[in-house]
Amino acid sequence: MRNALAALAIASIFAATGTAHSQSSEQLVTLNQNTVGVMADTAGSLGLALNFARALDHENDLRLLPMAGKGPVQTLTDLLTLRGVDAAILPSDVLAYAVANQLLEGAPQRVSFVARLAGLDVHVLAGRNIKTLADLEGKRVAAGSTGSGSFIAASLIFPAMGVTIDEVPLADADAIAALKHGDVDAAVITGPRPVAALLTLKPRDGLHLVGVTASGFLAEVYAPAILTAADYPKLLRKGESVETASAALVVAVFNAPRNSERYYKLRRFTEALFDSLNPEDGQAAGINLAAEVPGWKRYVAAQEWLDAKRGTAPAKYSMTVQ
Repeated sequence: MRNALAALAIASIFAATGTAHSQSSEQLVTLNQNTVGVMADTAGSLGLALNFARALDHENDLRLLPMAGKGPVQTLTDLLTLRGVDAAILPSDVLAYAVANQLLEGAPQRVSFVARLAGLDVHVLAGRNIKTLADLEGKRVAAGSTGSGSFIAASLIFPAMGVTIDEVPLADADAIAALKHGDVDAAVITGPRPVAALLTLKPRDGLHLVGVTASGFLAEVYAPAILTAADYPKLLRKGESVETASAALVVAVFNAPRNSERYYKLRRFTEALFDSLNPEDGQAAGINLAAEVPGWKRYVAAQEWLDAKRGTAPAKYSMTVQ
């Protein structure tokens, strides 16, 4: 008798659930159409995704769903293959890395970018005996964990320069500590300037920044950048500068074809994002929405917005990158 009552209770629960499902199916469809999944490749990028979610909540009837990714390569993979991931925040050079390593077939045709959020400068830190990248031939270089932004930059830059290095999976503060102790000969650290870990250095540490020239193949992936004493007063003297290469932190989207259901959702997302970053009555955020990104094509909806809105006022608020 007890088992029969239990079976009856379970049956009634399933029946109620089925009724609720049938009653809310239209609402679920609307929710899916209005929800944009945004994956961030790192903890710092996740902070940006959360900012976007707060700023764009209910704009164009949208709901942004921030997701934590597992590094640039996996995040790009998820954008291309995982259902529910419509956009991603990641470094631009991950696309060239995927192509160079034949990781994602047709990736350049399947993704595009909506906006360039910040520059990700490549910092090659070394002892005074290292004058150029060529001096690192056969040397131990801390380049971050496999698949990280620093690892990607090192994996692209050194082969392009014809330099073979022994990569060591240490990042940021750990990489600098190893460099100070002589365990590695250089460290590659990427990020928006100034990188906090480099600001802790002192002149007596005997370290300096090695120049990186974005030419040839690298010019198709990176933009040229200049590091100055204003960025790193303990590494560079007043008036001194070092040339380097710079990737970009981008909002990337799956390249949904025009007039598809996903295209219309991404167009609404693009319009809401751009309007929030560049309203008519705002304060400058330092984000140039028309900026190009080497190696990437701009998503069609973003280009349409720029064509229609070119010449509008600066952005409303600053979106900081950690």
